[in-house]
Amino acid sequence: MRAALVKLFENTVPESYKAGREVLHSILGRDVVQYDKPVFCFLSNQHLTMREDASPCVWETKEKVELGCKTVLLEPITHAGHQHLMEFIGM
Repeated sequence: MRAALVKLFENTVPESYKAGREVLHSILGRDVVQYDKPVFCFLSNQHLTMREDASPCVWETKEKVELGCKTVLLEPITHAGHQHLMEFIGM
């Protein structure tokens, strides 16, 4: 369940994946969700940036850690958005 939710937040959701779109819609509670863009987009969201020696991710899974990924939610919090993001995803 956790892995499926991580994928919904960190990837685009194709039109053919209707269940995924419905889940994302119900979590975010929005009538207009941009399914062609990840909810957590590391390229366009300044609050998800981090040091250059690691690849960003929101949730550290075993597979992502093995690939050298680090969560953007670790200290130090460099933007006010980090705190809001942690509260939003329930950290």
